[in-house]
Amino acid sequence: MKRGIKRLIVIAGILAAALVGYGIYLFTAWHRLPENLTLEVNRNAAGTFSEESPGLKTGEFYWAMTYDIAYGAYRGDAASYSEGGGFFRAKDRESVMAAVCAMGEIISNVSPDFVFLQEVDTDSTRSFGVDEPGLINQFVKGYYYSYAWNCQSPYWLIPPWRPYGANRSGLMTCSRPEMTESIRKGLPITESLFKYTDLDACYMYSRIPVETGEGEKKTLCIYNVHLSAFAHNRDVRKKQLALLYEAMAADYKRGDYVICGGNLGQDLKGSATESVHQWAEPFRREEMPEGFYLAIDDGRDTEDILQDTARSTQEPYEEGRTDTVTLDGFILSDNITVNYYYHMDWDYEYSSHEPVIMQFRLE
Repeated sequence: MKRGIKRLIVIAGILAAALVGYGIYLFTAWHRLPENLTLEVNRNAAGTFSEESPGLKTGEFYWAMTYDIAYGAYRGDAASYSEGGGFFRAKDRESVMAAVCAMGEIISNVSPDFVFLQEVDTDSTRSFGVDEPGLINQFVKGYYYSYAWNCQSPYWLIPPWRPYGANRSGLMTCSRPEMTESIRKGLPITESLFKYTDLDACYMYSRIPVETGEGEKKTLCIYNVHLSAFAHNRDVRKKQLALLYEAMAADYKRGDYVICGGNLGQDLKGSATESVHQWAEPFRREEMPEGFYLAIDDGRDTEDILQDTARSTQEPYEEGRTDTVTLDGFILSDNITVNYYYHMDWDYEYSSHEPVIMQFRLE
């Protein structure tokens, strides 16, 4: 009996040491990226009929798309372990590649001039190491593009039987007109222990010269964002928006054009005071800086935006039963007008988000 007790004590000691060691690893491996990081701008011109970049001009119509691809894991039959479902990561590598290729095909068929992508993995356990930017580039050709990490997590052993692992993910912006500059700008995050599992929040800032026809130099300033979601992140998101709005207002004050697109983390259809969704705060239009508006309000047609853009991942998607909300869209400066605005409907087959497309004009 004494020998058995000693063995149990030894095993307990080993387990305790392992847990302490793992905890030290998690805390020491975590770090934030620099708040201002110049990004490399590349050109994917393979297979295009012309190497020449089209210029951006006032008075002409252009197309933009935003798409949170959810790293190819949250297909229609997937649910999130963190929200009571069964998965933290994709079913398998083949499923991820099929989903990302399908979304790449959707982008290619729409052929927008600007593409805002979120949750694009590079070398992640959850997406089985698939190089998603490289895969997207097989479909999105003839574009300038840039990539910014907003997730670099240590290896998480949750759940132990199917670990979330170590993950690298980020934002990707693609543009047919030449991007002359792209910068990763850090945003506030929670100071609680949740910061070790949350995004390393940032926005991706890109600049594109605009031909006005009057010799005046102007710029289209693009903000690609994935803001903190869920009601419990209210204070963090408010700080993120304050910093984002300050930067956008400065561009607008200089006379430039501003498009902010992506996963805004709030219910864009909700009123200023309430949302029908407990997990999504309403987007507060009154807090936007002067000279800005939500594109969904200007191009709004009930039929065109009937489909929401994000679903709950507590369970596999079932039309009419699964809770959905509109989190994805665009904020514009008022020197840009919307001609067409549409929520695409793919029944959440490839992602827990749906793409939003918009036709706009620089005035």
